[in-house]
Amino acid sequence: MGLLLVLPVLWKMATTGYRFVRYCTGDEAYVRRGAPPLVLRALGPLMILTTLALLATGITLLLQGPGHRGPWRLLHKASFFAWVAVTPLHVLGHLREAVVESWHDLRPGAEDADGRPRLIRRLTLVAVLLLGVGFATVVYPAAASWTAGQGFRRDGPGIGHRR
Repeated sequence: MGLLLVLPVLWKMATTGYRFVRYCTGDEAYVRRGAPPLVLRALGPLMILTTLALLATGITLLLQGPGHRGPWRLLHKASFFAWVAVTPLHVLGHLREAVVESWHDLRPGAEDADGRPRLIRRLTLVAVLLLGVGFATVVYPAAASWTAGQGFRRDGPGIGHRR
């Protein structure tokens, strides 16, 4: 699942970073919209760090295979729990805005604040999602050691062991 999300998540971080820079450099359209609430500004760096840690440790595990004895599995689990703690707060903080923006995006002839058709945004989103599927498809064979013939337990038959 993480492989499907790598490119869309990186794209989301890039576009959010772009808006942040435009706001900080005083671009009128971005300043007029204003800064997010303080809670979301505090959660932002945590959201970025936990997401990057989760994806990076997952990809590292994938490349090393299930037999590798390193700290990456523990780090991946820890980053997952940190990410799960931060993500619901982030989502709730943006829920109203996301619903309103999505509704505006779906209207025929919808435009961004600067007058560009939202069609560009929609096409970019579809392209990034398709690239994410392509990336996952290319990298997925590397996950075969995690999924092919692996039981739940390595110490033999028992509860949770599949054949």
